[in-house]
Amino acid sequence: MSKSNTIVSGFFSSLNVSHRKIEEYIEYGKKLINIPVNKVIFIEKKIYDLYLTDYIDEKILENTIFYFVEREDIYLYEHYDKITNFEMITNNLAKDTIDFMLIICNKTEWVKTVIEKNPYDSDQFIWVDFGIYHVVNDDKIMLNSILSLMDKKYDEVRIAGGRYDEGDITDENIYRKINWCFLGGLFGGSSNKLITFADLMKEECLSIINEKNTIMWEVNIWYLIYKKNPELISVYVADHNPSMINMY
Repeated sequence: MSKSNTIVSGFFSSLNVSHRKIEEYIEYGKKLINIPVNKVIFIEKKIYDLYLTDYIDEKILENTIFYFVEREDIYLYEHYDKITNFEMITNNLAKDTIDFMLIICNKTEWVKTVIEKNPYDSDQFIWVDFGIYHVVNDDKIMLNSILSLMDKKYDEVRIAGGRYDEGDITDENIYRKINWCFLGGLFGGSSNKLITFADLMKEECLSIINEKNTIMWEVNIWYLIYKKNPELISVYVADHNPSMINMY
């Protein structure tokens, strides 16, 4: 009998995020929380207490587990002081901070944690961004799209590939400018391949910090991993819309 997949998600407020922006993401996240599928969500206790305590009920907790995390639980923060060459080419400096990069680069670690704990006895796990509703913007499509994930099985790590020109990616700008070889909102696959992916991600992140004294978007680092390990990743074509979920 096929085991149901487990969805993993998380929300961590970076230091410069306004309360209004947090509230917006919490409202997006509630769309995911409400869907009756097995899921584990990483979140700060202060954010849960402030925005979700009065919202979460017994029905939601039947298939939703919350893991409380703090800044010190994200291993990359131990290396924060080494990041002295952080100069991103971006039109959103308020968002694209060191803190933001360290948080999104931790997605694979959160997935690995859930695989190791495996509270729902799954063999497939799928990361879904907490605020993924913003690329859907329709409750019915969101529900059907997330439900469609639950029986899909892949041996490799399955990630959406965006439209990009590989010729535009250079040794210099891969560390400074976002590229859309991959979309960061959703990835998944078998437990053993996801653990391998997480270990390679950790190795690559630490190498970049120690050798380049910087860090960047998780999708850029996934590209570097893919170039070295193309057999690990199964790419499907999608965009920042429901296709990211539906084409998984």
